[in-house]
Amino acid sequence: MVLLPCSENTKELGHYFLRNSLPLLSGTVQTTHRLELSVSDVIKSVSGVSRFKSFIDKLYVIYHASPKNSRELRNCANLLQAEILKIGRVLSTRWVASSFRSVSAVWESYEALVQHFKEASNDTTRDNKERSTFSGLLNKITDTNFILDLGLMADALQELSELNEDLQHCNADLSYANRKLQIVVALFEERKTTPGLYSKMAQEAVDNLSFFSVPLQTKAG
Repeated sequence: MVLLPCSENTKELGHYFLRNSLPLLSGTVQTTHRLELSVSDVIKSVSGVSRFKSFIDKLYVIYHASPKNSRELRNCANLLQAEILKIGRVLSTRWVASSFRSVSAVWESYEALVQHFKEASNDTTRDNKERSTFSGLLNKITDTNFILDLGLMADALQELSELNEDLQHCNADLSYANRKLQIVVALFEERKTTPGLYSKMAQEAVDNLSFFSVPLQTKAG
């Protein structure tokens, strides 16, 4: 099975991480901050990461600005609503502590989120612009590329969030931080040929054109 979209982005993520995190080790506090800044830069250079950030940011704006939307999301996907409103925009320079939880919430609440987009896009109490916005979100979230991006983000953020926690450990020193960084970099290198668990599940969903029983679509071209 070829996992080119995920593996290529994972390779880019790993290579950027290798180039930017390891040379900047000057203490564990600085290392944690540099990790956050480096991965923030990755967002701008890896297309799948950037697309996913844009999607989450749009969810944040839609549900944070409208009590009605927030209430409806809470009714159908309470976990996701809690994460979006509590955490806010993800993948910023302070992404580490929260982004994996947000990505996990999208994964776990996927079916309910799709249902809400469907209902909102057909809700005649909304104006045409708002219905069009939800219709666009529905098309995006049911696209196979989104599912592949979601799997990639879940795998990468799980490892990096654990690394961030390790680097903040009270007994962490420069040598410990370097070892942990090397382990994660090696893991990213391995992911070029051996996808992570979430990426495997995402690829299986794409192969079957179904994710949590939701039909998926492949964009032409």
